[in-house]
Amino acid sequence: HETLRDGFRVVLAGAVNVGKSSLLNRLAMRDAAIVSEQAGTTRDIIEIHMDLGGYPVIIQDTAGIRPTDNKVETIGIARSKSAMDKADLIVAVGDHLCPSQDISSLCPVGKNLIHVRNKIDIAPHEGNDENVFAISVLKDEGVDALIAAIAEMVKEGFTQRESGLILRLRHRDHLEKCLDALARIGAHGEDEVDLMGEDIREAAAHVGAITGKIDVEDMLDRVFSEFCIGK
Repeated sequence: HETLRDGFRVVLAGAVNVGKSSLLNRLAMRDAAIVSEQAGTTRDIIEIHMDLGGYPVIIQDTAGIRPTDNKVETIGIARSKSAMDKADLIVAVGDHLCPSQDISSLCPVGKNLIHVRNKIDIAPHEGNDENVFAISVLKDEGVDALIAAIAEMVKEGFTQRESGLILRLRHRDHLEKCLDALARIGAHGEDEVDLMGEDIREAAAHVGAITGKIDVEDMLDRVFSEFCIGK
């Protein structure tokens, strides 16, 4: 499945200069996107890959949507809308001048949507709308709650569509290392029992990291007794 292979797609969408790139940088914990007071700085899709709650996530920063005669910016806006079409979750970012709800009419029907009101350090968010996350990326206010909400939607998205598959990156890493250890067992000679035992211990440890503690010594007793090669 594409989501399992590539990651859950979260698109940051909204008007120009509302703080989408700043939010992307906060999520990435680095300067992944150029941030400027000049509107229309982001012209193309900028994306980061990250582990959110143990799940693979792609966060995409998009060009701000506004009427424009600039050909390059027009292409960027078209790509923004295309990214929204392919998104698993759209984070509609707005500020005190351009509320995030303004972008809702451009969101494809049926898409998961989170509304964000940025720059509350400049203009406090009025009212008590539970459907809007009031944040200040600059002051790092409210961002953790937003990230938690995104993580919960990512988890629900994987659980609903990929039930029963190996989803968590940590689990996949342990299983790959387990398979590597098991593959090494076949390369040992019959007289290299100690080396076989160490590889089995390593494989069991990786499985145990997922399922819980495994009594490795008891398992070795059973394996070697069945193969009649001693311990």
